[in-house]
Amino acid sequence: MRLSAKVVGRAEGQGVCKAGAGTSGDLRQGRFLWIGPLYGYLGCFLILWKKHAISPIWFQTGPDWKENTPLPPETRKQLKSILSLACIDPSRFPLEDNKELFIPLLLKPGVEEDQLVSGLTEQIIQLRKVLFDALPKSVSTAAVDKT
Repeated sequence: MRLSAKVVGRAEGQGVCKAGAGTSGDLRQGRFLWIGPLYGYLGCFLILWKKHAISPIWFQTGPDWKENTPLPPETRKQLKSILSLACIDPSRFPLEDNKELFIPLLLKPGVEEDQLVSGLTEQIIQLRKVLFDALPKSVSTAAVDKT
């Protein structure tokens, strides 16, 4: 699905993230990205869409991913509750599965692709905001230089 690649590309163009490698498999397709010091994956997860019937597009990350070890230990420990502030239903999301976190991004039905990309990009911006609000000032300032 090229939608996730377009979202990451637009967010990168706005200075929100840095794009990483694109990947695909039988049940997911997307791109890795850095949101400041947080490493994650934005993609189409068909299995999550089928199971939860919320959205095909999800953001995935893990506090124990080796790329996320530079995050302050307290931030990694609280990552689920931090990211819940950007979720549609903080009581249900992010989902936690095998120490990985999954956040559904909402798609507005019946709109053109450019509007979909804009709406999804805004949700990535919100993820970045709640993350940066939770980071110690010294880390969030250094993270701005990364994105």
